[in-house]
Amino acid sequence: MLALQLNRHKAMNLSGTKIYIYGRYLKLTRGLPQTVWHCKRCRGRGCKKCNYTGKVYQESVEEIIARGVSNIIPAGKIYFHGAGREDVDALMLGNGRPFILEICDVRLPEEEIKKLSLKTVEEEINKVGADKIRVFNLKYTTKDNIPVIKKSSWNKKYRAVIVIGDEDKLNKQQLFRAVMSLTSTPIHQRTPTRVSHRRADLVRLRRVYEIYIDKIENNEVTLEVTTEAGTYVKELFTGDNGRTIPSLSSLLDKKIEVKCLDVAKIFDDNTLEK
Repeated sequence: MLALQLNRHKAMNLSGTKIYIYGRYLKLTRGLPQTVWHCKRCRGRGCKKCNYTGKVYQESVEEIIARGVSNIIPAGKIYFHGAGREDVDALMLGNGRPFILEICDVRLPEEEIKKLSLKTVEEEINKVGADKIRVFNLKYTTKDNIPVIKKSSWNKKYRAVIVIGDEDKLNKQQLFRAVMSLTSTPIHQRTPTRVSHRRADLVRLRRVYEIYIDKIENNEVTLEVTTEAGTYVKELFTGDNGRTIPSLSSLLDKKIEVKCLDVAKIFDDNTLEK
């Protein structure tokens, strides 16, 4: 998590006031991380590898939201607290991902803070986000709800496009049997290769609740899958060289490539919106 320094109205005295705003965001473009990714070589200082920006990606959901907020609310630092995160190359669709903004050192009198229109803040963020992100359901909240967001463990629905095997004709009956069998057995997932450098090497037990095949074109399949929180969905399809058992790849005995994987719905209880 990054503290973003906002320099607007820098000359004004800090009031020390904090406000907390809850909302949900959609991510509508690929290649956009939720938070800032510092360059691993220079650790944010700037070097030739990152074109002296200090970052792997030039912007993030966090930064876009912070820019929109700072256009309306003069403040010091903004902390972004998200309910988990989607992959950089994934879209966040459906009902959006919950988040809380912790806005520090708000440079407004208390009476003006009370008059702030969150609808105006929402519109400004969406203007800055253009076709990249969209926020909605902004509401004032409290610090006590940050742990609720950070420790959330909600089931999710994903929409995936996968490519199965080579150009040979796909056996649809075999595919349907394999897909259904994934919902009837626990999935053993060893920490995936792609995240093993930053997460403990453990075997996690997860469940698949539902899979729906939407479309089949040759060996390209579009489907929706609802899984237990914490499931590594890409590896559920690919198998990750045997680190996920069973996987769709192992059941079909075919190599599977995940063409795209997007979050379609988060099954939270909407408590923070009531």
